[in-house]
Amino acid sequence: MRSSRTCSRWDSRGRAAEGGTVSLRIDFDFLSGLVTVVWFLAFIGLCLWAWSRRRHADYAAAARMPLDETADGYATDHEGSR
Repeated sequence: MRSSRTCSRWDSRGRAAEGGTVSLRIDFDFLSGLVTVVWFLAFIGLCLWAWSRRRHADYAAAARMPLDETADGYATDHEGSR
């Protein structure tokens, strides 16, 4: 009967605890999981940055941009000058 990869990992940890030799091979599943966690943390960081209170003024100014255009297509500031 052939053992699964999960069992072989646990077996290698048991051998290490008993003083046996264990090869330090990073398998694809571990690396894939690690990359997934890194990308998830980056996504959470991006969401926190985008929804932070410091960005509120920038988003309010961007929301007013379509309303601040004149008839000739040039944007004006709130005092009416270009």
